[in-house]
Amino acid sequence: METLTLTEKKGDLFEAGTNLAHCISADAKMAAGIAKTFVRKFGRQAFRERVLEQNGKIGDAVAIPCGSVYIYNLITKEFYYQKPTYEALREALVSMRDHAVANEIVSIAIPHIGCGLDRLEWSKVREIIIDVFSDTKIAITAFSIDQ
Repeated sequence: METLTLTEKKGDLFEAGTNLAHCISADAKMAAGIAKTFVRKFGRQAFRERVLEQNGKIGDAVAIPCGSVYIYNLITKEFYYQKPTYEALREALVSMRDHAVANEIVSIAIPHIGCGLDRLEWSKVREIIIDVFSDTKIAITAFSIDQ
């Protein structure tokens, strides 16, 4: 049986040098929180057009290749002004896991997903991550950062 490695640390998510993941809405507005930082670093078109092109829906993880890594856009709500549910986050994480396993991804860096503007509780999110990824060899590093 393979085992997930989940590490928590403070620092700059964008310095992780690996695949990245964050939560967005299906409308791909990405105008606040860490999503705004992703847009500033990688460009709005790279995200918005790809997410909308793929008709991303709640529970999807839209993987966008960026150089040698992927950026996973976890769709956890329909519109930017809504709040996600833990079930929507779980579904998006399962979608990300399936893509990562199929593409032999070994590491993903995340912020405390869903816990900033979306106000989910990190302790619950952490348990969902452990449950979803427990049978994989994927190393996940969760960064606590200030926006």
